[in-house]
Amino acid sequence: MTLPLFVLNGWVLLLLFDYFRTIITIVAVATLLAFVLEYPVAWLQRLKIRRPRAVLLVLLLFGLVANTGDNPSARHH
Repeated sequence: MTLPLFVLNGWVLLLLFDYFRTIITIVAVATLLAFVLEYPVAWLQRLKIRRPRAVLLVLLLFGLVANTGDNPSARHH
């Protein structure tokens, strides 16, 4: 009697994940980025750079590195 209940709950859970997939992905990526980028911010703070400035430097550097990757749409034929 519990197997149909598990199957039904699993099916509903899959439907919810599918419905909220975009939001879940954004929150997961933002959480991971915040976790990973906290280390360079803390390092800059130890070098006596105030936190807002350290966050700005890390975000600018991250954006620069992220934008210098291989971008096939930017290639000129």
